[in-house]
Amino acid sequence: FNPIIGHYQASYADPRRDKSHGRIWRISAKGRAPVKQPNLAAMKPAQLLEQLRSPERWTRYQAKRLLFDAPAAEALKAADDFVTRLAPATPDYERLLLDVIGVFEAHEVTRPALLAKLLAAKDARVRAYGARVAGMWADKLPDAAALLTARAQDEHPRVRLEAVVAASYLGKPVAAEVMTKALDAPMDKFLDYALRQSARATQSQWGPALAANQLKLGAPAHGDYLRQLVGTPRKAPSPGENIYEMACLPCHQPEGKGLPGVYPPLAGSDWVRGDKARIIKVVLHGLTGPVTVAGQNFGGTPASVPMPAMGGLEDAQLAELLTFVRSQFGGGASAVTAAEVKAVRAATAGREAPWTVVELTK
Repeated sequence: FNPIIGHYQASYADPRRDKSHGRIWRISAKGRAPVKQPNLAAMKPAQLLEQLRSPERWTRYQAKRLLFDAPAAEALKAADDFVTRLAPATPDYERLLLDVIGVFEAHEVTRPALLAKLLAAKDARVRAYGARVAGMWADKLPDAAALLTARAQDEHPRVRLEAVVAASYLGKPVAAEVMTKALDAPMDKFLDYALRQSARATQSQWGPALAANQLKLGAPAHGDYLRQLVGTPRKAPSPGENIYEMACLPCHQPEGKGLPGVYPPLAGSDWVRGDKARIIKVVLHGLTGPVTVAGQNFGGTPASVPMPAMGGLEDAQLAELLTFVRSQFGGGASAVTAAEVKAVRAATAGREAPWTVVELTK
């Protein structure tokens, strides 16, 4: 097995990465007849579209791949015919709408009528995807802003979030009018983050219009939100923060709180604010086995790896990363230098296995 977890950019450069063993690619149940896959390669676009009705995800996925590779004129005509025959009473109707719109996306053509069906779907997940497509097609839709305005006020927060992000593709000051509509409904940390990032990304478009009082905002609070955003420009991220966002944030989350029972928190952790050599060892070689962080247990089996190795990063990069983590989540703990990382790396040069809690705490 490969001792280096392959979900991070740094893992591919790690010298301990296993390059000689094979992998288990598929596990099947004994006594269960395998699914007989259709001969997709021999099918015409119209036949491939019928495969979207299959209960097998693999079949649907491969059919869509072949539709993407098919001549555009043939694939688009077949897709248009398929949509025309698709009745609302059809089983999996809304899921089929979602699948078939991907064919038009792949061939870079718009179908406003089909998009309208997604945006009006009963399933919030389908409406959310419709909002995403409306953003991607914004430069080709005359009413993109109106479509996204409606979805920014959707009853489901996931739809509102997608509409907020999609509005950033409008390329006009109206983007601010659309995305701030989300403020009229309850917000959560995900919506707040999406709105803040989308508004900042489009500030050059709506900023002058806001200053000239030319935006048609839905409520005074919308203008207050934008003015506060303008008044508190985002500080440029440090090199350590950039590395954290690329390699650590998916597990440990933006606020360093981790995911309960899955990924340990960094915020308030003695592992973060404690001995620098210990945390350097963890990042260099990883941590295996059960560990208790902030009163929570993680890695319940001895073979589990709560922390993968990131030894492929350079000394200066690891120092920047740990300095950011200790400052941000360790109560302002002291910085880590490249020299300190280099010294620990040299002292543990023969280490190949992840550390255990017992080794690091004895």
